[in-house]
Amino acid sequence: MQARLEVVGAPLPRGRRAGWNVLTIHYRGSWGGPGSFSFAHCFEDAEAALYWIREAARDAALRLDPGRIVLAGHSMGGFVAAHVAAGRSEVQGAAMISGVDLGRSFGSLDWNRAVARVDDNVGTGAGLHILAGTSPGALADEARSNADHWRLANYAACLAGRKLLLVTSNDGSLRGAMRSRAKSRPSTGRGSSLATSRPITATRTIASRFRSPFSAGWHRSRRRRNSAGVTSYEAP
Repeated sequence: MQARLEVVGAPLPRGRRAGWNVLTIHYRGSWGGPGSFSFAHCFEDAEAALYWIREAARDAALRLDPGRIVLAGHSMGGFVAAHVAAGRSEVQGAAMISGVDLGRSFGSLDWNRAVARVDDNVGTGAGLHILAGTSPGALADEARSNADHWRLANYAACLAGRKLLLVTSNDGSLRGAMRSRAKSRPSTGRGSSLATSRPITATRTIASRFRSPFSAGWHRSRRRRNSAGVTSYEAP
């Protein structure tokens, strides 16, 4: 049985039915969980989950294969999946479902606009308190301080050759990633996404609904395939 680590707010029942083990995590400080939320803590929590998977695989009764781990996430989780997978060569692949590009979407803005955009996503100004120990201003500061590092295009070389699935909605996240590939595409010149050295293909349609902090809302996806041979799923 395969081991799958998934970093989204809800598990994928279809994946479990297909024989995957699914581990879903909530970041510290989110949705009533203990601790303080930050972008850096999201990366650390995903790394901790990977460590847990490798340790748990020692128990043969769990039937986990630590050599066949895939990371998947929606919105903020999509970026976390790319970030962690890029730094972990043992991760076999990643799925980014409407994954936000932190550096481009938040870090590249002036402070006031960055705060407004963060608040628009987490709803603090509207009275929602889904993230503990932080504020739109603190998250804007963190994103702006790491704007040059936290960009999807920076992970292209590390993700080249691995299986990737990019799913987007009409929030423009994938379009930004596709524009970013132009400056970091490998010298092979073959069509790819996130500058991978070969086209991405999808083996299973995802038509589920997700919601998490940093999402633009509820999305239902539809399949599209562009001229570069990249299969994606985009909301109408």
